[in-house]
Amino acid sequence: MPILTTTEVGAFLGIPYDTSGLAEAIEQAEALVAGKLNLPTLDLTTYTAESRITGYTSQQVITLGAPIREVFNFTYADDDVTDEVEIGPGGFSIIWSEPYYINFNRVKSFARMTRISYTYSAGWTDSNGYYPLPAQVKAYVLSMAGLTLGNLLGSGVYDTKLGDMTIKIQRETLEQNLGVYDLALLRHARP
Repeated sequence: MPILTTTEVGAFLGIPYDTSGLAEAIEQAEALVAGKLNLPTLDLTTYTAESRITGYTSQQVITLGAPIREVFNFTYADDDVTDEVEIGPGGFSIIWSEPYYINFNRVKSFARMTRISYTYSAGWTDSNGYYPLPAQVKAYVLSMAGLTLGNLLGSGVYDTKLGDMTIKIQRETLEQNLGVYDLALLRHARP
């Protein structure tokens, strides 16, 4: 289910909210932006029982979904350590709550070749929810929805309105502009 509504995107694009294909364009835009961030989806989702064996010693566990909102359970070497872990800075990892051993003054880490499994929620909601979509990500989705609505990404020329004038932008220019968007998106949405 898309985070942004057809009303929001329609108002941004200056078109009626019930324009044919607008809902599909929003879904496609959100999927494209999620892909740019290496996430399965942007919307708030509960991920159940992600499980794996750690391949190397690490101070953090990187999850498939992000940003993490709540860790429901976490087992480490078959021990429930949910109360001992917390969400890392930026919400893109799980770390130990107390990173230092008291006696050894060393960083506490997840050991190599140890089974871990966890259940958590991650993602964003609409602007009225507890975890609103960041402004930069929202702007990218709005723009991308406009581009995907008329399959403008596949055409050679992109038309846009600036006041009373219509401006034509060549595909190369559009790709350069999207490249700038990509950098801004990665800097603001992921640490």
